[in-house]
Amino acid sequence: MTLDPETRKKIDQLVASDSVVLFMKGSRSFPQCGFSASVVNILNTLIPKYTTVNILADADVRTGMKEYSDWPTFPQLFVRGEFVGGADIVRQMHESGDLEKKLGDLVAPAKAPSVAVSPRAARALRTAALSPFFTASSSGVAPCAVAAPPSNDTSTINDPAARVPPIR
Repeated sequence: MTLDPETRKKIDQLVASDSVVLFMKGSRSFPQCGFSASVVNILNTLIPKYTTVNILADADVRTGMKEYSDWPTFPQLFVRGEFVGGADIVRQMHESGDLEKKLGDLVAPAKAPSVAVSPRAARALRTAALSPFFTASSSGVAPCAVAAPPSNDTSTINDPAARVPPIR
């Protein structure tokens, strides 16, 4: 089967519509197969913006894509107009770090999490930091190790120095 010029032009326009285009069953917000969902999940962890094309909504695109990319299954990922592969290839590339390299400057920098601490929790943290059971380390405050007595040695069980104070 030869891809007719009209369908080829339509697919060319879809591929060129964004830096990353995923031809899939369903949409980014509602994938309709597990393979499509797996690629969406991978892309969502790496890039904030990409286009999805629901091949179930257009029979010409669904049929034409197989010849266009010479790939028989969906999803099909295109990055900067170049066919990358299907779900297995995308997964392997993600695991090896090659997908992030392929996406290059499109990858969103990781955001530092925002942490809010209530006044009560702040007091508890300050108290814990001043506890003799914690010691300062290069990365902040870290708990000291408290070794448990050997299973056959009960000599330290009644030793007040071996007891851990209750958490208040």
